[in-house]
Amino acid sequence: MNELLKRLRKILNDGIKSGRSYQDILKDLNKLLNDWNIKGQKIEILNKMQKQYDWVTKKTESTAIRTDVNEILDTAGSQYALTKKGLRRDIISRIKPLLQNGADKADIRNEVEAIIGKARNTAETIARTAISGFNGADAAYKSGKAGTEKFTYQGPPAERFFCVNLLKLSQQGKSWTRKEIEAMDNGQGLDPFIYKGGYNCRHWWEPE
Repeated sequence: MNELLKRLRKILNDGIKSGRSYQDILKDLNKLLNDWNIKGQKIEILNKMQKQYDWVTKKTESTAIRTDVNEILDTAGSQYALTKKGLRRDIISRIKPLLQNGADKADIRNEVEAIIGKARNTAETIARTAISGFNGADAAYKSGKAGTEKFTYQGPPAERFFCVNLLKLSQQGKSWTRKEIEAMDNGQGLDPFIYKGGYNCRHWWEPE
């Protein structure tokens, strides 16, 4: 019996790691129990497997969303720090020479406004992307809780090749698992499952 339980738990854990639903895993559990000719204790054993599945997936989902949120915060924080550093660098390199050369106040003001405007736009992009990331993390959590295994790419017409290609493939009936999505490259160094096409992306992964 110990060997049987060991094999059952392996099937269960392997299924959870690969993102399979319990109903899908149940087929393999039943097959093993039938191979071992287990009848009298079958319901009791399957109830234990169901409880273990519920406990493990709940714990995994909680850890997963916490990891996603921390990653989003770390990414946004790093990007803001770079923006601040860039703002300081631009002011020193572009404004200081104007002051030293006695430039007109209007010219200095225009240059300052241009530098700050650029930094403001960058900060807004970071904020929008982080919010999109939080929405993506929330959708990922809910999809995992619902047992969703595959996703299609949805949203408005796109310009980026990454998004254009995925939209086209989705329209042709293609779908992907989260593992497959995370292995993609959106060319911006951001998690494609959470951030989709990257900065300011308006698309989303639709559960099948």
